[in-house]
Amino acid sequence: ESVLILTGIKGSGKTELIRHIIDKIGGQATLTFNEQVMLSSEFYSNFMSYEYSNVLVIEDTDKFLIKRTDNNPIMQLFLNLSDGLLSNNKKKFIFTTNLPHTEDIDNALLRNGRCFAVVDFKELTYTQAKEICKDLKVTYNPNIKCLADIFSVKNKFIGNDNGSTEVGKKPFGFI
Repeated sequence: ESVLILTGIKGSGKTELIRHIIDKIGGQATLTFNEQVMLSSEFYSNFMSYEYSNVLVIEDTDKFLIKRTDNNPIMQLFLNLSDGLLSNNKKKFIFTTNLPHTEDIDNALLRNGRCFAVVDFKELTYTQAKEICKDLKVTYNPNIKCLADIFSVKNKFIGNDNGSTEVGKKPFGFI
């Protein structure tokens, strides 16, 4: 299978998982979240033709994952690239979406043999949020609903030499 679809609320960790996958494959991925690029057949042709990248990441692609019957202008291309006439078993596609239901995604993209998995990133439960906060040494806040909420709190702290965290200004840039 060549397609992985990550669904869920914003800030739930989809992009973090993609970073991890890219790191595991050696950092060779092509990425777009630009609608005009997504509509360009030249972009996909280049991806399929060149060896520099075997993973294509298309983020925030809600309107391009919907069913063809809902006037999706590009689904047929995705189907052909992932397991059609133009497919290449070395090329992988990762799509992220905030669509609330997998039923909204074109069934042909989800079929066995084409789609490896659909991973749904949900809002964190109370227990999950508490445990992640504990692991990251962040004070739990009942407003935490997703990983982005936790990391926004974590990034407000800086470590000191004795291993504890304290509120402070993070250095600017890459320092």
